[in-house]
Amino acid sequence: MSLHFIQSCFSFLKTPQTALTKNVIAQSLSLKPTPVAPTELISPAGFIHAYDLTKLLLQGISQITLTDNTEHNRAKIKHALENLTMPVNGLIKQYQRPFAVWSANNIDAHEALGFDDLCMANYQPDGKIHIIENPIGNVE
Repeated sequence: MSLHFIQSCFSFLKTPQTALTKNVIAQSLSLKPTPVAPTELISPAGFIHAYDLTKLLLQGISQITLTDNTEHNRAKIKHALENLTMPVNGLIKQYQRPFAVWSANNIDAHEALGFDDLCMANYQPDGKIHIIENPIGNVE
């Protein structure tokens, strides 16, 4: 019996890879003195989520003018993230307003990922993570 867990469905091991995925791999390999391929990352999910969240943050920041006032900047960034004007292409998906304004009627407003973005996964004997493509009703 192996350990099964939920994580985002994106994987660097999926083929064919998109142009964005290939570009991210090429860039990440060029940044380190001793390159580590994304397929060899100890925590690929951490890298993937950090990449997407950074792109979302950069899009939000690009919509505002930063000042010397940290509290003011935080409020402006939060507002910008809740009102992104352009889609953001991430590794997991293309984000369309991933952080809507929260309200009691929209309690999942700040959840950038939805049910369709999550998959069951398990560890392989070599330590790599295997994404189970269609786990509903049939866990491998």
